Amino acid sequence: MMFLSTGGIIRETKCSICKDDYEECDHMKGKMYNGGLCQREIHKIELEEVSIVDTPANKLCRITTIQSNGKNVDVLTLKESNNGSTQKTENDIEPLSQNLY
Repeated sequence: MMFLSTGGIIRETKCSICKDDYEECDHMKGKMYNGGLCQREIHKIELEEVSIVDTPANKLCRITTIQSNGKNVDVLTLKESNNGSTQKTENDIEPLSQNLY
């Protein structure tokens, strides 16, 4: 599985508990407060780069479709997707699997 990882300059964050600027409040991310988990919410970021990685911080940032020989291919099933329709043929599976890595 291929994942994406982003890098950037964080310009504005807020606390998920008090909604104040995260750097100004006394809450700590990862700690529970009155049944709510404190998280640092990113509200403004300048995107610097996107990388393909093996071990991402967020496993939901994954590549699910690639383009091979002008066709969209689901990397999990190796099925082709053309204009919303999906088809799978034995001739397509082997060459496509060789081009994934």
